[in-house]
Amino acid sequence: KDIRSHIKMDPAYEEVLGLIRSLPVDGKILSLPLNDHGYQVLKGENDAAYVGPSTITYLAAKNEFTSNAELGDFGQSLLTAVRARNYPMFRNILSVLNIKYIFYNEDPYIYLNNFPGFPYTEVRNFSPDTQEGYKEFIKNLGVKEIKTISGKYHIYELDDASYVPHIYTAENIAYWN
Repeated sequence: KDIRSHIKMDPAYEEVLGLIRSLPVDGKILSLPLNDHGYQVLKGENDAAYVGPSTITYLAAKNEFTSNAELGDFGQSLLTAVRARNYPMFRNILSVLNIKYIFYNEDPYIYLNNFPGFPYTEVRNFSPDTQEGYKEFIKNLGVKEIKTISGKYHIYELDDASYVPHIYTAENIAYWN
């Protein structure tokens, strides 16, 4: 709604991409706020917006989920967990999907008033309806904040107990018939 399309990238977001690029290879990223179609929404330095494929995937070379659609069979379960504020279920889904990090863009410009529909149409029925609601949701997840950049870009990390890496050895073996 009344958004210009020629974006000048925010230098603080370039710092975000550099930090994300430096994270370990193992461990995918979930970006919030979630959307319907796998797009990322970013405000530029010039009050324009980028709505398109993930810059984290293409510029920082990291595996990232930006929408419930990208989560496949887990998408609806994740949205249900968000709506019910079922934090253990949400963390379990992240664990199964090998998600170690959460990137949260709290800029109000990219949510609500400027984007009343697309790309958040269905997700809004499940997710927090404000950026403050997202902050509260993340706080209750029990994740550790790695860094905040420019007061609006936040990177969080799940603890080792909730994260299952691609390659691991089991601590116990259970046999049953």
